[in-house]
Parts: sequence; C-alpha cells; structure tokens
Amino acid sequence: MRLTKTLIRTLLIACVVLGGRSALAGPARCSVNNQDSTCVGQVVTAWQVAPTCSTAAGWTTVVPASWIGSQYSAPQCNYQAPPTCPSGYDQTPPASWDGSNWVGLGCTPRSPPPPPNDPASACAAAVPGGYTSSGSWQQVNGGYIWDSMAQGAGISGYSSEWQLYPVTGPAYSNACGTGNQYLTMCYVRPDGSVAGLMEGQTQQTSSGQCNH
Repeated sequence: MRLTKTLIRTLLIACVVLGGRSALAGPARCSVNNQDSTCVGQVVTAWQVAPTCSTAAGWTTVVPASWIGSQYSAPQCNYQAPPTCPSGYDQTPPASWDGSNWVGLGCTPRSPPPPPNDPASACAAAVPGGYTSSGSWQQVNGGYIWDSMAQGAGISGYSSEWQLYPVTGPAYSNACGTGNQYLTMCYVRPDGSVAGLMEGQTQQTSSGQCNH
C-alpha cells in the first residue's frame, strides 16, 4: 500500500514537470499567432513643430497654429499683393514690405508723349539760313529724279516728300545763266522728322543757254 502511494506521487510530480516544460516551450505572448486584445503596437513619440505661415513679403498670420491634443492645427494665412500705381503713373519708388504692411509707394505722373511733328513746320525749321519764301509747303510725289537725287545724297528712311516754291536764296551761276531762285524738296520720315533737304536751282535772270 505504501509502495502504491509512493508510485502515484512520483507519477504526479513527473506530469507537472512535463506540463510546465510544454508551456514554457510555446510561442511568446504577443508574438505571431499568439496575440490577444491586450497586445498593442509599439508607440513612438517625437516632438512636433508648430507649422507657420510663409515669411515672404506680403504674407501675414491671421490665426496661428494651435495644439489640439495630438497634433497642431493648420495656421490661417493671408497674402497681400503689393500695391501699384494707376495707369499713367510711374512707381518712384515701389512699395516695400515692413513685416505687416506694404509702405512707401510713390506714384509720379508719366510725362505725355510729345505730339507728332508737323511735316511743314519740321521742313521750315530745317531750311538753312539765307533762304526765304513767300510760298507754303505742299506734299508732292517727287518722282524718279528727286528720289534718285535723294538716294545719291544719302537720304533714306523717308515716307513723304514736301515741296516749297519759290525760294529766294544765294545767287548762283550755271550754264543757263545766273539767278537766286530755288525749289526746295524736303524728305520727311514717318514720325514727322526731316530725313534730308535738297535745294534745286530754278531761275535764270541773265543771258545763258541751256540744252533743252
């Protein structure tokens, strides 16, 4: 009887030892295939910097970012475009940004463009001293001869030709005789300025012969 009890105790101790080893040999808790609702992922924390608005010229912060428990809210930003002068004005100087506002804009009225030159007035101003006329300038088509003479004299870039006759000037002498009357041709550019001026002798006041 005593031997039987001893054998039973020995068997119970062996079962406990073997069962414990089996439990210890199983997978670790919260490992793959051994997880339950108490297993959570590893939480990693880091310092969060509050977002801000751009510091470029024209930007201001209306509402800064604030901490809302787990992160920062987005700030509310506003952009002010630099002011400009109205049409017809120049910026002298342009506006500058002081951190919260645009300041210092100066506007100066732009000078109006000069009026286009009057061809007749421009031609009259180009006539050299010593020539006078009681006539008026007339726009003409000078034709091949006058155009060729202008080309030979290096006059170019003109768009119209104006004629003044009669013109009294310095006395001259040629194969036809002597005289002091001229025909003046004025070559005018598109902007109304004078490209060149030519004087042609036209009258004889004493004897002489010309080949006609």
